[in-house]
Amino acid sequence: MREAKGKTMLKRSINTQAWLLAGIVAIAINTVMLNLAALWRLDTGNGVLLRLIRPWTAPLLDRTGLAHAWMTTGLPGTQSHAFMTGFHIFIGMLMAWAYAYGERLVQWKPWVKGLVYALLVYAANALVVFPLLGEGIAGSRILSGIGQTYFAFAHTCFFLVLALCYDRLAHRGRRLT
Repeated sequence: MREAKGKTMLKRSINTQAWLLAGIVAIAINTVMLNLAALWRLDTGNGVLLRLIRPWTAPLLDRTGLAHAWMTTGLPGTQSHAFMTGFHIFIGMLMAWAYAYGERLVQWKPWVKGLVYALLVYAANALVVFPLLGEGIAGSRILSGIGQTYFAFAHTCFFLVLALCYDRLAHRGRRLT
């Protein structure tokens, strides 16, 4: 960061190609990890955010006619695996975009940034989202210890892969290889 007329300015803008590609790689790996857990019949709480917002968004989508238009076009319903995977990818890409904006605020190593982001998002899920659904802290009322651990592991992997890929891609023109 630099100072300009009493205002703090960021040194650089985000690298759009870097966050898009890093986000795609990270969410692809995360999605495979969570799909493997589902194949093993391990409940990890995947889809918890969608379960939380569905009761609030469904009436709005019905009133605006969007839900009817969505179903009329033959798109998958919100309970379908395709919709839930699409929502998961959308949220992952939003997190990649947020990471790209926030990572430049601190001068930590990329893996530290990834761990901090993972911890913050895990805390939001564990301490806010799961409890709001009545599922306890970190889903303790519905998830096994292994399910809770795998949930944390998969999301930590997402942020570590995101951070390391973003750093490599965003700075590849500035370093000697």
